[in-house]
Amino acid sequence: DDTFAFDPAGGMALPSVEQQGLCIGATFGIRAVNSVDPSRQINALGFCRCVHTLGWHVNRAVLTKGGVVMMKDHQVCMEKLQEKLVMTVQVPFLFGVPQSWDDISEAISSGGGLIDRVSKKWMLY
Repeated sequence: DDTFAFDPAGGMALPSVEQQGLCIGATFGIRAVNSVDPSRQINALGFCRCVHTLGWHVNRAVLTKGGVVMMKDHQVCMEKLQEKLVMTVQVPFLFGVPQSWDDISEAISSGGGLIDRVSKKWMLY
C-alpha cells in the first residue's frame, strides 16, 4: 500500500519505516582485524539508518566472538546534515572456521546497515 495514513490533526501522517525504506543520511566504515594475524583485514563501507543502533549491534557481535572494539568514532556534521560512524574491531578467526566476519556482517544488517563496498586484505610474506 503506497498511501499514507490520514492524520486527524489536519494532514497526512509521516510514512512508516516500511513505506520510506532506507533514509540515507548516515554512513559507516568498519575495519575488522584478525587478532591472531593483523595482516588479515576486512574493510566495509556503507549506509545506515542510525549509527547508534548499528554500533550497538556490531559491538555486541564482536564481544560475543571474543573480540574487542579498538576504536569507535561518531561524527556529526550539521552543515551537511549527516552522521558518520567509524569503527575498528579486532576479532579472532576473521577468515577462519567459523568466520567471525559472517557474524559482523549479519550484525550490520540487523542494525539497519547496508554494505556498499567490502575490501579484504591478506598479506602473505
